[in-house]
Formats: sequence, structure tokens, C-alpha cells
Amino acid sequence: MNPIHVMIVEDDFMVADLNRQFTESSGNFIVDKVAYNGAEALAFLTKNVINLIILDIYLPDINGIELLKIIRKRDFPSDIILITAAHDADTVKESIRFGVFDYIIKPFDMIRYQNSLSSYFCCLKSLESSETIDQARVDIVMAGASKKQDLISSLPKGINLSTMERIKNILEYIKGEIGIDDICSTMPVSRITAHRYLEYLVDDGFLEKKFRYQHIGRPLTVYTRKGY
Repeated sequence: MNPIHVMIVEDDFMVADLNRQFTESSGNFIVDKVAYNGAEALAFLTKNVINLIILDIYLPDINGIELLKIIRKRDFPSDIILITAAHDADTVKESIRFGVFDYIIKPFDMIRYQNSLSSYFCCLKSLESSETIDQARVDIVMAGASKKQDLISSLPKGINLSTMERIKNILEYIKGEIGIDDICSTMPVSRITAHRYLEYLVDDGFLEKKFRYQHIGRPLTVYTRKGY
């Protein structure tokens, strides 16, 4: 799947930079533009194709909901995640009416944001995996956000959904034995964290755990994908 091109629209320089860092650390996402007002965002959209817009509502020149309406009226092929301090019911309902993918209320934590990006990526991946889409796949995509939240709620303490999905994506390309170093060499996590996720994926049935006995010392723990 091609990288997802992102524009962040946020007037606070510090918040905009944090959102950029969060986005790029999620993998599969490239931030092409940080716009600090609505006019700058619209000027960029007229010349560039952006897959996903991270949009604040309180902008210095135009309300984010009005910008959302303009984006829809001009038929820019962009999906939108709103990140804002606005949390009144009317604003939320209006943003849903104009087709935002997600609505995140400030202040938020990185896990909530990365889970939203992960859900968006999974939806796109599901839609792009086939030229024709049957009802079952449509149902999965349309219900993706709520099902994702149910999965997040069921995860044990210390297991983050976006991190787990990144690790599973790494493991998809390993056909033999898997060790902790395979995870640590690919993404910035500690050996303890990598071990915790590998053990969880064993309990979840995604991996199998085996012990390779050596001539000296303790047996070496290795993991394999089921079926390999």
C-alpha cells in the first residue's frame, strides 16, 4: 500500500509540530504540509493531492467546520480527522454530517491519536485489497472504528493497539524463527517491550513459542508464525 499523504491544519506551532511527530511516528504516513490557517490549507489543496487532513476547528481566519464544508464543496479527495477543543454536541453532529473520519477532543494522548490513524490505515487497506467490494467487506469498513474501540478496550495493560499492529506487520515478512532482536532492529522499542508483545501474540494465537536447547546455558526462546 502506498504511503498516506497528510496535511496538518493547526494554528498553534507547538501543537502542529507535536501532531506532525505523532503522525510520522505511526508509520505509513507522510506529512506533506503543515498549514497554520485555512487559506494556506486551501491553497495547498488546489495544487496537491492529500489523502488525510488533520484539522483544528479554531483557526485564525476561518472556522474549521466552514473549512470542512469548503473542502467538501470543492470535492477535494481528502478524508478528515478533527482534533479540537470544541466539544459541544452541535459541532460534533455537524462534523459527522460532513463526513469526518474521527473526532478527537483536546487534550488527547498519543495512544488515542495513533489508534485513530491505525483505524484509518486499516480501512484504506481493506478497501484497496480488491477492485470489487462485497457487503461483508463494506460492513467491516463501516463498523471499523467501533470494532477497533472494542478491541482497544479488551487489550491488557501495557499492550497498545497501534504498536501491536506495527509488530504484526513486521512479522508478516518473517517466515522462519522470530526473536526479540527482529523487533528491536526494526522499530524503537526496548527488549522488554518486544518480549511483552511477542508473549501477548502467543496468548492471542498469532504466534507459537518454542524452546531451542543448547549445549550450554538456558534454552533459547524462539517464536514462529502459525503455519511456518
